[in-house]
Amino acid sequence: MTQAPKRNRIDAPRLVAYDVLRAVSSDDAYANLVLPTLLRERELDGRDAAFATELTYGTLRWQGLYDEILATLVSRSLDDLDPGILEILRMGTHQILAMRVPEHAAVSSSVDLARTVMTAGPSAMVNAVLRKVAAGGLELKSGLDAARLNTPDWLWTRWVKSYGEDAARL
Repeated sequence: MTQAPKRNRIDAPRLVAYDVLRAVSSDDAYANLVLPTLLRERELDGRDAAFATELTYGTLRWQGLYDEILATLVSRSLDDLDPGILEILRMGTHQILAMRVPEHAAVSSSVDLARTVMTAGPSAMVNAVLRKVAAGGLELKSGLDAARLNTPDWLWTRWVKSYGEDAARL
């Protein structure tokens, strides 16, 4: 009996989102150019394309907030994590906190993705961290400055310089 290729174990929309996020973070690619290409190449349309699009852009849009949340749940610096694992954690966090994906499905699919694109080792950490995200839910967001975390540094610096820190937080 022949075994299916390793990358076929995860559903196509999540794999597309992961591949786009990796291209953005490792190759400085533009998501708006990579995503449509991958959707066409992998023949995703309709609901699958919509899911991949929201997962990709939503994860990118809220990356600062998700990194702050994850930093409180991971025992080491996020900079020390494998970049692929960090992308999977961000994607899982977005599914749990911002999409209508059942928590168990978000955790399970993220673990499967980690096993597919990495090895079985990091999947245990993905499972543990995303279970904490699911347990904390939206309460994890409290006390975090979402406006600051989701504004590019160059824009935040200009805003504060022009209007002051208090005005920037409005």
